[in-house]
Amino acid sequence: MAQERVLARLFRKYLTHELTADELTELRVLLEDESNRMRWDELAHESLVEPVSDDFLGDPAVKQELARSFSTIRRRMARPKLQRTLFPAAAAMLALAIGLWWFAGGSSQPSDPALASEFGSDALPGRNKAYLMLPNGERIPLSGEQSGIVVNKGVRYENGGMVVRETGATLPTTADTLLLSTPAGGQYAVTFSDGSRVWLNAGSTLKYPMRFGDECRSVVLEGEGYFEVEPDAIPFSVHTAGQTVTVLGTAFNIYGYPEEGQVETTLVNGSVTVSNHHSGTVHRLRPGQQSIVNVTQTAINDVAVTDFTAWRQGMFIFNDTELTKAIKQLGRWYNVDVVYEGAPPNTSFFGEIGRDKSLSQVLSLLKRSGVNFRIKEAVNDRKVLTVIP
Repeated sequence: MAQERVLARLFRKYLTHELTADELTELRVLLEDESNRMRWDELAHESLVEPVSDDFLGDPAVKQELARSFSTIRRRMARPKLQRTLFPAAAAMLALAIGLWWFAGGSSQPSDPALASEFGSDALPGRNKAYLMLPNGERIPLSGEQSGIVVNKGVRYENGGMVVRETGATLPTTADTLLLSTPAGGQYAVTFSDGSRVWLNAGSTLKYPMRFGDECRSVVLEGEGYFEVEPDAIPFSVHTAGQTVTVLGTAFNIYGYPEEGQVETTLVNGSVTVSNHHSGTVHRLRPGQQSIVNVTQTAINDVAVTDFTAWRQGMFIFNDTELTKAIKQLGRWYNVDVVYEGAPPNTSFFGEIGRDKSLSQVLSLLKRSGVNFRIKEAVNDRKVLTVIP
């Protein structure tokens, strides 16, 4: 009861932007406890005296304000010192009411039996899992105890353990390619001989040479990858469906799953050019910009980079993320098939949660936005997530 009173007091001061730096620290500690996070959400809902209509939440101007409010709230929670914000308290309450939460990072937490029962079943989060295909067609399962491989005079794990050895007359040439693939529920990294590194998200593939040539450094990506390219006079290019990204040295994220119908390139630092294969246009991105390439055009937008690279830090961040896109991310990471009962509802999510949580833990939070879910076992041992409007 004492904690509830403290939480209520801090909540009232939060809404009026009167939290001190010490109180903000106190709040962050309290929110590490799940029961306190649940109570925080209840307070947010209770603070909305009048019900909010779907038409109101669907208004573009309101959605834009919610996205801005959510980004500001996240920045406030991360800052060591409190700074006053300029957005209206009502917008903050709305952002909280439709699903803003914090889950502290850390080691994977087991499934909650009560939540699993609520949704029918549960699914554990993804892990380090990948396969390496050699030029001769041999497919090697990579160790789940390691997080990545290094390609340089053979292929080794990051701890130095051998995966593939180069020997005698069978030394691979620059024409020989390797294929690193992560299944649904898997992630892995690869470091090239030039020091450049790529992290693959779930359900992705990366084709690359055993050794780069003297004129180009070129790889082919399908799915999602985060790139940190070492500076060099030799250009580095990433080929995906419909586009080529060319860089000299930079960090960027590419999200290009075939079923999405478009490719998103988000620049973290440095500079890249994005060539649209269909339209023939070439655009140069600045840090904080994102290109969206489809069969007709290239759109350039300013974005919050962390929203699109959070998976590298073990987080899901939903900032006005459409339900269908959010559910696709969950399907890949938790290795579940997704079906909808009826048409997918026109809903967006605001919030962030660790990727180390079980699927039922994630769904219990998404459910607060008015969408229901059910998890069922399938005959092929791959679970099915049903979205119920």
